Amino acid sequence: MFWGTGGLRIIDPYFQIPIKLSSRGQYGIRISDGGVFLKKLIGTIGFGDTSLIEDQFRIDVVESVKVSIAKYMKENEVNINELGSEYRGLAKETAKNLQLAFDEYGVELLNFNIEDISFDENDKGYQTVMEGIAEQARLSKLGVSYLQQKQLDIAQTAAGNEGAGNFMGIGMGLGVGNNLGEVVGNSIKQSGLTSPLTGGIPQLPSYYVAKGGQTTGPYSIDIIQSMIQQKEITATTYVYKVGGQAWILASEEPDISKILSLMMPPPPPPAL
Repeated sequence: MFWGTGGLRIIDPYFQIPIKLSSRGQYGIRISDGGVFLKKLIGTIGFGDTSLIEDQFRIDVVESVKVSIAKYMKENEVNINELGSEYRGLAKETAKNLQLAFDEYGVELLNFNIEDISFDENDKGYQTVMEGIAEQARLSKLGVSYLQQKQLDIAQTAAGNEGAGNFMGIGMGLGVGNNLGEVVGNSIKQSGLTSPLTGGIPQLPSYYVAKGGQTTGPYSIDIIQSMIQQKEITATTYVYKVGGQAWILASEEPDISKILSLMMPPPPPPAL
């Protein structure tokens, strides 16, 4: 018997983006328990043929294909470009799930196979994932993961390109490859906010912030900078460093004080 489904949507396990696909194949059946088959499937109809079974299990087949593709991609770290070489393993996984539904009707599933999986190239989800795969491959050659690069992009956009922003823009790029780590280390050194890197990128501090008599946070240092920009934190705001021992004024916390000094000019000289 043939099976096929179009317009099926799965969530790409890496990029978490819906993708539209179509798939088709074949499978065979054998009655493994005639009594159960007659009672549950034939019932009072009095006759049965392959079309009856196809209609009965169409939804089960489609759902199993959908679930199995997403699960197989996630567990085996397979992207949509690599699915074409994984039909046998994917068919085996799908057949295992389908057999549970067939068992209830006394039917044995035979030789389930997948002949084709195709994607709608005009689907925006498909296009986005393909772009992500291409970018991921490019970054892999540089020793940087896709997620790390996106974190850097987001941080740089949020922090801007001046003053402490150069430091904040790299704050979320912890743990990147050696080449990028050297660039990050040089940027931190130039910012004057901490000492040069000597063996990898240090863990940036985070802080609790007192707001309206309530404890909020903890916030990473890049969020602290954003809060300073939005005037949510001033020199007289109390902060508590994670792992610290007491609440202190933001102006007395070295890292935050340096950001405040970069963000706010010193008081003007007295009038003559």
